[in-house]
Amino acid sequence: MEKVGFVKIPISGNTSSRSSRTHLVSLDSGEYLARHSRISQSIQLYHLDEERLAYELFLAKDGPNPINFYYGFSFISPDSIYISSVPPEIIMVNHTGEVKSRFKVNSPDLKLTSLSAFNGTPLIKHENILYGAQPLFMGHHTIDVSEFKDHYHIFKYHILADTIEWLPIHFREEHWSRGKKMDNFSYLIKGDSIIVSPHHDHDLWIYRLNSGELIDYKETKSAYVKDFLYLNSMPTGHMEGPELVLSHPQYENFLYDRFRNIYYRFYYLPYHFSKGEALMDLQNDRPLIGIMVLNDQLEIIGEYHFDKFEIEAGNYFVGKHGLYLSNNNLNHADFSDDFLNYSIVRFNYE
Repeated sequence: MEKVGFVKIPISGNTSSRSSRTHLVSLDSGEYLARHSRISQSIQLYHLDEERLAYELFLAKDGPNPINFYYGFSFISPDSIYISSVPPEIIMVNHTGEVKSRFKVNSPDLKLTSLSAFNGTPLIKHENILYGAQPLFMGHHTIDVSEFKDHYHIFKYHILADTIEWLPIHFREEHWSRGKKMDNFSYLIKGDSIIVSPHHDHDLWIYRLNSGELIDYKETKSAYVKDFLYLNSMPTGHMEGPELVLSHPQYENFLYDRFRNIYYRFYYLPYHFSKGEALMDLQNDRPLIGIMVLNDQLEIIGEYHFDKFEIEAGNYFVGKHGLYLSNNNLNHADFSDDFLNYSIVRFNYE
């Protein structure tokens, strides 16, 4: 891994360095980091080369353009900002915050509680279709493996027709062949394919973009991801859950680097915590993170492990200069909430 640059952006007192949604926006005027500020409840655009706040959109909770509960967003263009809200609804606003459209997302077979629009499961606009994900089971402890096929996880919203279609993308029955593995996944669109990266499965799932028809399963197994977490019953006590999660590995975000034609599959390594450590903080910002680099055929060409607390879990994106990795890990000794810190790296595997 080669470090090719660093970004340090000062932020104001009404902004936290922590955000559940960040992504790159490429405009004629340059590359920007789009992110949601939890404190000010706003969507912000930071100019990466100039290291400054360039734009901020405050989301109204009342008035003519209310957005009651934000649950992620995708900044497609200044006049097309899609926001996921609760109850399940996608709202499109322009750069002034004016609501241009709303559509409710329903499933014929499931009672949805929310839609994911975070870094690993973004809203993706492809031509005149908006794709989105609901990567969780509705009732992990109550459903049976026979119900997997009722849990479709990726929808497509036909913008011009104003209709919703759920693609036949679901977990395999083998996912629970040895017990109830955890759910959740990341996904991306590449060409005419949807590639799903389950967090508790070594295989990538490849589907046709238009129909959701399965094309193939591609094993991309890290040598360091073993012994997935099986959760056959509810954890007892408020600390058993974090203890179980931290002691097991899992895959995480899955990214495509269009500038270098490679993929990145992140993963968490198991962590054996010490007495007195704040387990909830460790669960929210994992101490040990690794990355697999895949070529354009989804073949592993290298792996790398970051130092303990070196990067912030889940906060990574691809730009023309390289892969941006947030250094704002809450548990790092030098953590500061006054700056957005990103290392820019590249991987040179032959």
